[in-house]
Amino acid sequence: LKSYDDCPFSFFLSYVVGLDVSLERIFELTALDEGNIFHSVLRDFFSGKNRDWQSSLSENISRHLMHDSKVVFRFEFERLEEILRDYITERESKKPNFMQGDFVPFAFEKAFGIGDTKPVELQSDFFLRGKIDRLDLDESSRAMYLIDYKRGDSGDEKQLLLYSIVADRLFQEKGYYVAGGVFKTLIGRVVNKSAFRTISSDEEKSWEFANKRKAERIVRESHLFEWLRKIIEGIYSGRFPPSFIRSSNQCYNCKFAAVK
Repeated sequence: LKSYDDCPFSFFLSYVVGLDVSLERIFELTALDEGNIFHSVLRDFFSGKNRDWQSSLSENISRHLMHDSKVVFRFEFERLEEILRDYITERESKKPNFMQGDFVPFAFEKAFGIGDTKPVELQSDFFLRGKIDRLDLDESSRAMYLIDYKRGDSGDEKQLLLYSIVADRLFQEKGYYVAGGVFKTLIGRVVNKSAFRTISSDEEKSWEFANKRKAERIVRESHLFEWLRKIIEGIYSGRFPPSFIRSSNQCYNCKFAAVK
């Protein structure tokens, strides 16, 4: 969804044509490898599966490296160890705005529409699949807090909102509900990005984001679904214009720059 929203033409090349422009790696870990390693180590640590996060990091790096090089392993281990140590000992404890309650981690990499799990129907005949990094639960209030790990300051707030709707439906039978959510960054100045809280009313659900201008602070469910509908209609009607027609900002660092 974000790929199409950023640049329909890039979406077309990636998901319709299936064009692969990935660079051949020689030694180091790719950005995707790093993300998978971070997620695996943090999942095992906070779930209690493996509290020795350094051992978990070592195992995961060895699994992803294509070459058996002690020099490369040592370099990657020291680099990722520094990031994870800072997150586990410092950044994790910095609670985002609106997160009030006795929350403890209780669900990790909650999949929907992946493997044997069923996708979640957001609207009529539109199903979403993905994986929620982590959900924390305050058992006394039945409130959940949604956490999505990000290496840097990337991340679309609409992803958080869509995942919060998904989590509500996945845990509806247990009486749990999403009270808020956040992107927890592993590096960078901002620790808690796009922190929000859920506002429920008789009219419609809405979300309030912290640290935003008043005019941009509230997002209504009807507006989110309108954005979603436009993307779905664009894809099914075959509209894939390049983003530079609207703005050239999305073209920087585009993996399809040569194709465009």
